[in-house]
Amino acid sequence: MRYLLGTLNEQEKSLIEERFFNSDEEFEALEIAEEDLIDAYVRDKLSTSERQLFEARLASSARLSQRVLTARILMAKADAFSSPLISVAPAFVDPPAKESSWRNFFLFRPPLQVAMTTAAFLLLLGCAVLVIEANRMRRQINLLVAERAEAEQQKKLLEDQSKSQQAKSEELAAQLQELRDLQAKDHDLIEQPPQLRGNTEQGSPVIGTIVPQLLLPGISRGDNKTPLLMLAPGIAGFRLQLALEQNSYRSYDVLITKYSGSVILRRKGLRAGGTNSPSLVLTVPARLLTQGDYIIRVTGRSLSGTYDAVDEFVFRAQKP
Repeated sequence: MRYLLGTLNEQEKSLIEERFFNSDEEFEALEIAEEDLIDAYVRDKLSTSERQLFEARLASSARLSQRVLTARILMAKADAFSSPLISVAPAFVDPPAKESSWRNFFLFRPPLQVAMTTAAFLLLLGCAVLVIEANRMRRQINLLVAERAEAEQQKKLLEDQSKSQQAKSEELAAQLQELRDLQAKDHDLIEQPPQLRGNTEQGSPVIGTIVPQLLLPGISRGDNKTPLLMLAPGIAGFRLQLALEQNSYRSYDVLITKYSGSVILRRKGLRAGGTNSPSLVLTVPARLLTQGDYIIRVTGRSLSGTYDAVDEFVFRAQKP
């Protein structure tokens, strides 16, 4: 009732209007309440303050004025059928001054009265049907828009996942090819040239000795425990086993430099072997080493693609 009389503030009005637009039942309840209010007005059952508020709304609403007019016509018709003396002795009836001309006009023209009442009823019914249908179509459109947005989001997610998988596959293929190239280089570096062939009957090239060497982290330069690699004749290279404290990276990069800073050897994409005692294994050709101290820096590549420093190893190369 307060909404129909216009006594609500803007916030309360907005909340109620939102309920009417989102619920057909609420809208029908509003229509019924407005019918009751109009009926009470034309029958002069409203209080003075309520009547004033209603008339203020009536002055600014053509739709409401049309409904009030229709209600007065229907009330006049009902009074005409319940009191036949009205058409003969209108002096016994005390209708409002504004209604007299309309009532007399319709009392003497019952077919026109019925036609206009029917037209007004059909017009109101059509308006109600249009409002209900518009609300239903709006809800369907909102649902379709939401479904389309969700489908677009899923499509974009699948495309991103496909691109990510393709990039990972290309990266793995590149790492595999790089590892193969490095292995081939190791073989070429370690194998001695044909001029060093011995007196073997088969005449195959003599392959120098590969010396295994275990390196542990945490040993500093100048320590008595610094591993020593002897650059003796006949030694083609050293197979270094770098002991790791734990294997928590997908791959490792190894950089061997002299303490002066010059780079001796670089290996990328190495995999750690061993479960209980993980380690990295790489071969260093002896001809790359000269007498002096060296440092090995190991970095690990995480699943996200970032690199972290893992361990450092030292060794000393010395000629006999």
